Amino acid sequence: LDNININNLVTGIDEADAPPDFTVYPNPAEHVVTIDRKLTIDNGKLTIVNTLGQVVQQLSIINFPFSIELPPGVYFISLQTEDGVITKKLIVK
Repeated sequence: LDNININNLVTGIDEADAPPDFTVYPNPAEHVVTIDRKLTIDNGKLTIVNTLGQVVQQLSIINFPFSIELPPGVYFISLQTEDGVITKKLIVK
């Protein structure tokens, strides 16, 4: 075990290939929540799912920020673009 070769070493993630990050606030919320993203996207889909796995809302996203009203519960908000998918948990009181 004298020779060790390391191939395909990853030193970071190119931001162009990073998943589409976004912010959900306030969290926990009182009915109305704002969803924001620093960068605009041309083609994206936002999906809000409850804890039973039911799709509560599905939106095509073009402009940020925007607000949405939800009844009390726990939700998972996913933003999908050509760069990937990111999901965040939301609590509405």
